[in-house]
Amino acid sequence: MQNILTNATSSDQTVLIAAVLTALLRTTKTFNYTSNTASISLQTYNLSVIGSVMIENKIEGQNSSVSLPASTVAEYNEVSVALSSVDSTSLLSFYNQSIRGRVIGVQVYDGNGREVEIGGVTEKINITMGYIDDIPSNQTAVCQWWNETPRVWSRDGCDLHIDEARLAVCQCNHLTNFSIAVERNISSVTTSAPTSNTRTAIIVAVLCVAGALILISVAAVLIYKRFGRQKYRATADIRMSTVIDTAIKHEEKIAESEESEVWKGTYRGTTAVAVKKMKRMEAKRFGEECQLMKSLHHPNVVQHLGYNVEEMYVVMEWMNQGSLAEYASRQQMSVNSMLTIASDVSKGLSYIGSMGRVHTAVIPSKIVISGRGILTAKLCSFSCTVDEGTQAPEVEREGRWTESGHVWSVDVLLWAMANRRMDVYKSQKRETYTTEGMTDEKVAGLIGDSVREKKEDRASLSQLTRRMASALVVKTKR
Repeated sequence: MQNILTNATSSDQTVLIAAVLTALLRTTKTFNYTSNTASISLQTYNLSVIGSVMIENKIEGQNSSVSLPASTVAEYNEVSVALSSVDSTSLLSFYNQSIRGRVIGVQVYDGNGREVEIGGVTEKINITMGYIDDIPSNQTAVCQWWNETPRVWSRDGCDLHIDEARLAVCQCNHLTNFSIAVERNISSVTTSAPTSNTRTAIIVAVLCVAGALILISVAAVLIYKRFGRQKYRATADIRMSTVIDTAIKHEEKIAESEESEVWKGTYRGTTAVAVKKMKRMEAKRFGEECQLMKSLHHPNVVQHLGYNVEEMYVVMEWMNQGSLAEYASRQQMSVNSMLTIASDVSKGLSYIGSMGRVHTAVIPSKIVISGRGILTAKLCSFSCTVDEGTQAPEVEREGRWTESGHVWSVDVLLWAMANRRMDVYKSQKRETYTTEGMTDEKVAGLIGDSVREKKEDRASLSQLTRRMASALVVKTKR
């Protein structure tokens, strides 16, 4: 296997991987292989057992992963998800531009080893592509997928999100092989001076747009007069709002505070979900939080499924390991697990920071974990997010929330995991986050550079995320 993939050319490797996966599925349900040129992760899921709304797979030691809505394979009892990563910098795209980074392939197979075609789904599939650095200032990165019939790279149906740490996530409505390409910005393309006919056309177009805006304004006023005085109702998620009351069954209360209680439930008797019911919150504020959750799409942000304004509860994906606080209390975490969790949290915070928001409560009870063997950590509790720069008396010295606080939060989290000190979040005294006595130099170095009092002395969130990814690769290879 290693010799086959190592000696193959870049253009052959994706074909060989597909053949290897077909052969593997005849004898095994789980497989992992990692090298500098090609990596594969094969995981099999019994959908009747896991009862989750998301199916996730990742390649350990690389920043490649896939998060697939379980609804796309709901008709199957068992599916295998194959994730591959190929170093194909020598390949050229349809636009004669070099592919940036690696080619990431995602395939799904049924219980008999037959490939399942997935396309045109309404819920976007997140494919984490890795870090993208070398994008010229006059160009824009785009996500593209391999269109097998005409044998070209296509872009429709996919969006690309790059956070402040330069981690790229393709969000697509189908599965195949994916890559990152670049295209020249429109503003950088030289055009000829407009002719008189062109100027006339522009004037006509502007007048048409102005007329349309006037009509829209009139319609808006009429609509406001008709509906503006009705009682406030937050816009509910149509996919679940019509069935949510009868389709959700509350099974077990798993957490409770003065503000809320969290239940484990099932949706339509099969899918495990988390239900967070608010005890005291204004309907408007609750609706705003739900709208924010609906707008967030990232592999390290818990997925919003629906909500009910009248009953004041929100439905989210179920994370089978519970909160980080619960997970840490049950077992001793390895260095690899700690770095994976901290790295996932850092990626989620980079995404939130890129939207101009700051999470003010990055603590173990508000971080949730899923997976067995390969862990995934996600952020939740988005009522604890504010716009960056928002005035906050509880923040010392500056009196406002800034993204640099994310760096502090991630490293305090890493320190707490390394020292098994989850009680630090309940302590009233100011803690000294010393790395003395830590046996792992990588972890100690990460913590020491980022829990400094002055924010200008700390590493940036982008630097921290990269360093954790690098440390994770080293740990995986050992």
